[in-house]
Amino acid sequence: MNREALFCDGTGDYVIPAEPEINEKVVLRFRTAHNDVDEVKLHAGEQIYTLWKMQTTGEFDFMRSNISWELSRSAIILRSRKEQRSAISAGMV
Repeated sequence: MNREALFCDGTGDYVIPAEPEINEKVVLRFRTAHNDVDEVKLHAGEQIYTLWKMQTTGEFDFMRSNISWELSRSAIILRSRKEQRSAISAGMV
């Protein structure tokens, strides 16, 4: 898994709308290296959301999901094609 390619932040490029209200449905994007990750899972409290590949641009894949959750810090779990797991703690918004 190419950890240097993993990216997501709270800007309008990755969270749409960029400044959501509490419990507002958002589109969340997450960048990975091309063909490096099968899925991205966002763990927000008791909820687990799956992000799927929606776009490839150059050397990157962009995962995406429409989700709704309370603003908080959440863990992102990545699964590579070799079934290796890695957890990244991220303040999403």
